[in-house]
Formats: sequence, structure tokens, C-alpha cells
Amino acid sequence: AKSLNSFEISFDGEEEATSTGIDDVQEEVVLKVTVSTGQITAEATKNVPLTIYTVSGQCAARAMIKAGETRTFYLSPGVYLVNGKKMIVN
Repeated sequence: AKSLNSFEISFDGEEEATSTGIDDVQEEVVLKVTVSTGQITAEATKNVPLTIYTVSGQCAARAMIKAGETRTFYLSPGVYLVNGKKMIVN
């Protein structure tokens, strides 16, 4: 899943609708991934697919993490791409 950067535009109450400001909108964290010695742990607040690839392009793991589920993947030390984000397992 790719993250989506978004923003909110607020208007004053006049008919000409002149923009008065842009505020940041907070993105909900759907998947929390943590790395520790020999493992990657994924925790989801909604159903979300998870893929882990080695830097050489081999699929190390593929799973659907369900809402409220925490899953741990035991991996050899190295660099991995977890849903497109680089992670280093010691």
C-alpha cells in the first residue's frame, strides 16, 4: 500500500470563497512494522497485504495481516524491502 499525502483547504465564509489557509491532514497508520534482531514484526489496524523482498528481488514472505493481528517473520540478517520500504535486519 502506498501512502497518500493529503491536505485540507479552508475557506472564509464569504461568497467569493477566498482561501484562508491549508492545514495538514493526519494519515491513519494502518501497518506498523518494527525490526529487531533476526525478525520483522508487523501489526495492522486494518486488513493489509504485506510483502517482504530481499535486495536481490527474491520474495522472502507474503501475507495478509488482518485487523488487530500482530505477526512476526524470522529472517536472516540483511536488507529487506517491506512493502517498498527498506529495513535492515541484524
